[in-house]
Amino acid sequence: LAKAKAQKKKRLKQKLAKIKKQKSTKRHSKDPLANAIMSSSTSVRPSKSRRHAMRMITQFNGSEFNAFTPTQKKFIEKNLGSIYQITQRTLTRNGYPSVAARTHQQGTQIVTFYLHPNGASSGLRLKKRVGYASLDKNTIRVIRIAYKDYPRPKTKTKITFYVEYSLF
Repeated sequence: LAKAKAQKKKRLKQKLAKIKKQKSTKRHSKDPLANAIMSSSTSVRPSKSRRHAMRMITQFNGSEFNAFTPTQKKFIEKNLGSIYQITQRTLTRNGYPSVAARTHQQGTQIVTFYLHPNGASSGLRLKKRVGYASLDKNTIRVIRIAYKDYPRPKTKTKITFYVEYSLF
């Protein structure tokens, strides 16, 4: 069992090393804006959401990620970035809580829940609260709205990511 965990950890480290290596690939121009404008397709960097998802996996799941089944790991690696983006988009669409905006409340929360193959969610809770009741309640409300748009896993999967509140 310990040997299997060590092998899984080694594979995760190899994936992260591969992603870091891909970050340093060459492009036609050193300016990413120029590449975007000219529709350069020479970049082989993984998408921003994919890199972001890998960071979130290592940061929030840690060794718990090694206990997941291969199907769950694949789903999380592939979809965590888009789940985060869907949540932030829903948060933006719903607007900043008025009480929080008036009192300049901001911060980052960690949310965790289970996503089921039928599209349902369960066990929704804040793993790390920001300390403001208005933001905490809003995050729960936003997840309950946004989960309907999340990709569906093949098996019950634990999802953990952060929700950001910031005033510009």
